[in-house]
Amino acid sequence: AQFQKKCLRKMHDSSTNEGRTVLFVSHHKGTIRQLCTRGILLKAGRVAKIGSTKEVVDAYIDMHLGGNDGGFSAGAVSKSKDIAITRARAVNSAGETAAHFVHTEPITFRISCRINRWVPNAELRLVVGDSRGRRVFTSDALLPHPEPNDGGMLEARVRIPGEFLRPETYLVTLATFVNNQVIIDLVTDCFSFVVQDGGSKYAASEGMDYGCVFAPCEWQLQHEREPVDVSKKTP
Repeated sequence: AQFQKKCLRKMHDSSTNEGRTVLFVSHHKGTIRQLCTRGILLKAGRVAKIGSTKEVVDAYIDMHLGGNDGGFSAGAVSKSKDIAITRARAVNSAGETAAHFVHTEPITFRISCRINRWVPNAELRLVVGDSRGRRVFTSDALLPHPEPNDGGMLEARVRIPGEFLRPETYLVTLATFVNNQVIIDLVTDCFSFVVQDGGSKYAASEGMDYGCVFAPCEWQLQHEREPVDVSKKTP
């Protein structure tokens, strides 16, 4: 890790301060975003795209993750479920369904439920887990009583701020339930989405486990000078 850090620093200095062109070849997308101003995407030994770093990295992600639409849609919804989860998706800042995000982007989940029969004190739960099987966080919301009483559709929106989730592949689990009483509907790992490093200070450590989130901790640092021992002063 120290050697890698030293190499990256040298590459940055060579390109910035010495006027040299550095060709950096890597699959580490965060480091590419951090170091490079232009990119070349190769596929089967041929140039697939040339452009800005963002354009090329996005093209690489689309090439490998294009099949994941970042969403879930239930088939025939059983009316035996009082509050059924019918659809869910991850949405970017432009309001588009997306499967991948840069770590600085906010992520919004849009979840649709069909209320076949109202259940008092029902809640909707969102669970986000990582690719190692760890739960990163859980968030619940008490569902409002539908008006009129005959139910209908309910849509929930949940927003995760930018610079919260670290680069990783995440899985979404959804549930409707009454706390400590009954699970009404449960959809486990219904869809996934990917957070890419957009050039954070941890980009050089891509692949290492440095936690689940970027925690906005408050630090306080104080420097105190050592007291001078006057008895050791020379006259």
